[in-house]
Amino acid sequence: IALGQMGYLYAYFFFISWFPSYLALERGMSLLRTGFTTSALFVMGMVAVVAGGWLGDALIRRGYSHNVSRKGIIGCGLTMATILVVTAAFTSNNQVAVILFVFCMGSLRITTASANSIPIDLAPKGAVATLTSIQNFAGNFSGLLVTIVTGYLVQASGSFVLPLVVAGGMAILGAISFVFLVGPLETLKTR
Repeated sequence: IALGQMGYLYAYFFFISWFPSYLALERGMSLLRTGFTTSALFVMGMVAVVAGGWLGDALIRRGYSHNVSRKGIIGCGLTMATILVVTAAFTSNNQVAVILFVFCMGSLRITTASANSIPIDLAPKGAVATLTSIQNFAGNFSGLLVTIVTGYLVQASGSFVLPLVVAGGMAILGAISFVFLVGPLETLKTR
């Protein structure tokens, strides 16, 4: 789950740390338009966080296992985020790119509740906070990395295309880690 969180939060922290600069430097947007565009991303993110939590609970209430619900939402969300961010990186039309980025943020954030619930599903009582802290330490470490790596990649390539592809690659790494490396959630928890 630490590796999964690293992949997920690397992509998310790209938007927190570098997205406004990307819009201004790569897309030539004004500061005002950059502000509105970035705001649209985070409005979508807020809606998607709530929707993802609701969807996960609704699937479990309808009889789907925690494994299917949580891993399904994470796998679909992070895979879709990868597709959208990489497509946006190569799109020349600013309006199309913005729409793709907005939906990318929605896809990233729909996974939040499920990713944050996995330690509750996995850890025995008395160890949930420890597992959650390890997961979030790894995620925040990738937030540190994205700020540095993106700067180096932009300076070396003269473009944000490679950093966006790397962010997409990290998101798919997160999906693979959560879906395939984390074992079945129902069988791992000691009740």
